[in-house]
Formats: sequence, structure tokens, C-alpha cells
Amino acid sequence: MKARQISINMATNFLAMSLSALVNFWVTPIIINKLGLSAYGYVGVINNLIGFFSVITYTLNSMVGRFYTVSYRKGNTNEANEYISSALFTCITIAAILLPIVSLATAFLDKLILIEPALVTDVKIAFFISCISFFLTTVLAVFMTGAYCENRLEISNGINILANIIRIVILVVLFNSIFPRIWFLSCSAVVQNVIAVVFAYISFKYLIPNVKFSLKYFRLGKAKELLSAGMFNSIILMGTTLMSKISLLVANRLLPAVTVGIFSSIILIPTLIQQIASAISSAFSPTTLAIYSGGNMRELKDYSNKVVAICAYLLGWPISIASALAIPVFYLWIGKDYSSYKDLFAVLMLYLVSNLSISQLNVVIQAVNKLKAPAYFSIFSGILNCTVAILLVTKFHMGLWGIVLANVFAFALRNIIFTPIYVSIITQQPWHVYFKGMFKPQLISILVFYIGSVIESKYIINNYWKLGFACIVLSIIYWFVVAVTLNKGERDWVLALFKKRLSLKKG
Repeated sequence: MKARQISINMATNFLAMSLSALVNFWVTPIIINKLGLSAYGYVGVINNLIGFFSVITYTLNSMVGRFYTVSYRKGNTNEANEYISSALFTCITIAAILLPIVSLATAFLDKLILIEPALVTDVKIAFFISCISFFLTTVLAVFMTGAYCENRLEISNGINILANIIRIVILVVLFNSIFPRIWFLSCSAVVQNVIAVVFAYISFKYLIPNVKFSLKYFRLGKAKELLSAGMFNSIILMGTTLMSKISLLVANRLLPAVTVGIFSSIILIPTLIQQIASAISSAFSPTTLAIYSGGNMRELKDYSNKVVAICAYLLGWPISIASALAIPVFYLWIGKDYSSYKDLFAVLMLYLVSNLSISQLNVVIQAVNKLKAPAYFSIFSGILNCTVAILLVTKFHMGLWGIVLANVFAFALRNIIFTPIYVSIITQQPWHVYFKGMFKPQLISILVFYIGSVIESKYIINNYWKLGFACIVLSIIYWFVVAVTLNKGERDWVLALFKKRLSLKKG
């Protein structure tokens, strides 16, 4: 039953993620073609600005599921209600505090970021409505705790799927009935989150009928406990935000609006890859935690390296193909010639094989509960990214290349270098032991990228049929190279994993 539930959770998780990605990929060419690249650039800038607000609420919401679930499972219903009520009303209080700040920021938004005069009003409206949508997501995170507690993630994923479908319908109506505006996206997001909040609340009450959201259960001590427990997670997120969100803001201040729009559309694909990596890694996390709980550090080392390798192989597949076929992909998708950005896109993509495959090592860090050093190093990396990006653009006049190289350098420093070494220290292993799983998949991805680039340069890919055929050919090449380079131990482990999955499905 547990195995079946895991499969259901994973399937609905991928479906919800795919539908959310579909919205972004579908609406991008519409905005670019109807409003221009400059207008689309502001969509990304607004989302990245709001990303900094999430650091505040993540401190609270990152731990509420854990504390509520533990109390509920122990049968301490009163304490569980105190945790959930304290989290809810703290979120509402934070939103109330942020609202006047958001209103002030909206009024002076054209002083914070550079906005073309013709788009100032639209961008300000989009920013304010997007902030309201963000406030709703903080409440939504609390209500989704019910499905998390009962391990019924297909319910929360189902709610997200339903809300996304409604958002798509709204966007279709808006963009086809009247003159399109940037803030249509924000309006549809508000409706989406209102619907999600309502259904999440209903599902919580259905799954756990004795849950009570009441001000009388609010406890300042519980709120402080949640905030304290999530503090280092929030610091890590701040560092990540400084690396992943600051790039567009730097671009907005230092580069032409059209270039920012191009960059906004380019980074959609790496963002999707990151979501896929998260979904893959989550499937292995419970086993990683179980092995650590058993105290077997050698097994933890071997398993972690295997998981890093399999994540890298799975991620290398779409990464190498998308990097090789970038020109026809962007032309067919957006209708623009991005050939001058192919090398930049390849640099932005290829390192993700190693950068994202180590996600499982972060699970080890969480299990060992040694978060202080990663938190501070994350902040350092974020500040370094911002500093180097500004330096490369202003002093060395490297334009978009400077921002991308700074971003890749900062992420590689934290994820590819610091994290494996740090995990080896806290698990008392040789410093180099956790690098083993990422090297071979990385080299294979680079090889297939070059093969795909040769194919793309010799054959004209000008429709989706040819693009699909090229993807199939490169997929066959990729997995053939993977198969012939696996050693016996890796091959046996993969076969055993598939056999186990098949037996679970039959059971």
C-alpha cells in the first residue's frame, strides 16, 4: 500500500509540475509576440522580486508540516492545533505587515527597477497583484499540511492541477477577447490561488476532521519555535535566491530591456529542469533518511553516490538534447532566432547535470542537521554571484555573458564543490568520495551535446516532426552511451531497482 501511494504521489506530482510548466511555456510566446520581448522581461523581474518575500515566509512554512505531523501522530491533537493555528495567523500577520511595504514599493517601482515609460502602469499593476497572489500562497502552504500529514499528496497535487486548469481557461479568455496586458498573468494567478486555498482548506477538514483553525489556539511560543527551526533553511533559501533571482534584477538595471526579455525566456528551460530534478530526488529521500537513521555511514556513502549518478543520468538526457537543439526549439516555440545565444544557453544548461544531481546530498545535510555552515556558505555564494555579475557587466562589458558566468560560477562553487566536500566531512568520509557519481554522466552529456550540435548544423529542423525525430535519435545515442559506459556494479544496481519497482507495481 505504501509503495502504491508513493507511485501515486510521484505521478500526480509530475502531472501538476507539467501542467504548471505548460502554462509558462504556452503564455511566453503569446506575451512576446503580442507585447514584445521587453514586456516579457518584466514578468521575470516581477517574479524574482517577489521571490525575496518568500524567504520571510519560508522560515515559518518550511517546518510547520514537520511539527504538526509529529504532534498529530503522537495523538497530541491540542498541540497540533496550536502549531497549525499559530502558523496560519503568523502568515496572516506577516502579510498584513508586508502589505503597506508592497503598496509603497508599487508606488515607487519605477525607481527600484528600470521600466519603459509606456509600460510603467501595467508593470506596477502586475507587481501589486502578484504580491497579493503571493500572500495567498503562504496561507495555501499551511492548508496543504493536511495532505502532507496523511501522506495523500495526490490530493494536494490534484488541487494544484484543478487550479492550473482554471488558470489556463482564464488566460485563454483574457488573451483572446481583449487587448493583452502584462497583469493578466497576475490576475489569473490570484484566481488560481483563491481556488487552491478553498479546496486545500476543505481537504484538510476532510482528512483531519478534528483540526481547528482558531485564534484561541494561537501560541506565540509555537510561532517562535517554527520560526527558529526554519531559520537556517531560510538563510539557505536567501542564498539560493541571491543566486537564482538576482540575475534578472541585475540585467534589468544594466542591460537593454529586450535583452532582459530574451534572458527571461531562455531561463524558463533551466527552471523546468530544476523542477524535474526536485521531483526525481524526492523519490530517493526517504531511503536516504532511513539509511542515516540506521547509522551505516558506508551504506549511506554508496547509496548517495548511486543516487547522484542516477539523477545525473536522468537529468543529462533532456539537458544534452535541449542544449544541442536550442536554436530550432526557440524558433518553433517563440518564433525568434536565438542562434547568437546558443553557446550561452549551453553554458547555462550543461553544468546543471552536476549542479542538480547532488540534491540528494542536501537530504544528508538535513538528516545530520548540520545546517549552519551550508546556510552561511549559501549567503556567501549569493553575494559573490551578485558582485561578480555587476563587475563583469560594468567593468569588463561582458553583457549577458557576464551575468550567466557569474551565476554558473556561484552555483558550481556551492553545489559542485562545497556540498560534496562538506557532506564527506559530516559523514566522516574521504573528501573526494561524493564526487564519484557526477563525473561520468557530466562527460556523457557534453559528448551528446556535441553530437547533437553537429546533427543540428547539418540538417534543417524547421517543424515539430523533424524536431521530434532529432530528439528520438539523440535519446537513442544518449542511452546507448550510458549503457556501454556503466560498470557491472552500476548495471546490477539499476536492474535491481527496476525489478523492485516492477514487483511493487504488481503487488
